[in-house]
Amino acid sequence: MVIKTTIHKYRFNISKEEDKRSYKELCKRLKRSRKKLVFLDYSPPSDLEDGAILELETEFLFDNQWNTKGLRVFDWAEGLFPNKNIKEGCYLEINDEMIHIRNTTLKCQYCGKQKTCEESGFCDSCLGSPLLKKKDLHLLRMLPISHTKPQKDLSKKELAFILPKYTHCQTQRKKS
Repeated sequence: MVIKTTIHKYRFNISKEEDKRSYKELCKRLKRSRKKLVFLDYSPPSDLEDGAILELETEFLFDNQWNTKGLRVFDWAEGLFPNKNIKEGCYLEINDEMIHIRNTTLKCQYCGKQKTCEESGFCDSCLGSPLLKKKDLHLLRMLPISHTKPQKDLSKKELAFILPKYTHCQTQRKKS
C-alpha cells in the first residue's frame, strides 16, 4: 500500500525582515501539525521539486518520517548551514490517511515489530530474546506509531498476563 502526499520546500534568509516574518509564520503553522522539526547536516533532497507528489511506502512506519522510492523524507526537516540566517528545508502535507495509518499500526517498543490494531496487546516476537530483562517487559506493549510518550510500568493485571509467557520463552531459549 502507498499513500500519496505533496512535499513542499522552502528557503529563507532571516537577516531580511520579510523572510524572517514568513519563516516564523511557517514554523508556527507546522508546529501545530507535526511532532518536531528534524535538523539534518545536509540539504533536503535536491532532486525533488517543490510541490512534487510522493508515494509514501507503508511497510515499515516511523513517527516522523517516511520511505519513498529510495528516499527517506521527514514530516518536517531543515538543513544546518554555517550561515545561521539561511533556513532551508522541506515538509510534507500531512493528510488523514497518514494520520490514520500511524494511529492504527502498532509497534513493539522493544524490537520494533509492527502489527495492525486488531492484533493489539503485547509483542510475543521478542519474549525469548537473551537481552530482554523482566524490568523491560513494559516495552513489549504494542502502541500506535504515533505514540511517543515514555512507557509506564506494567499494571498488576498486565504483569500477570505477560510474565508467564516471558518465563516460558526464556526457559525454552535456555534449554535449547
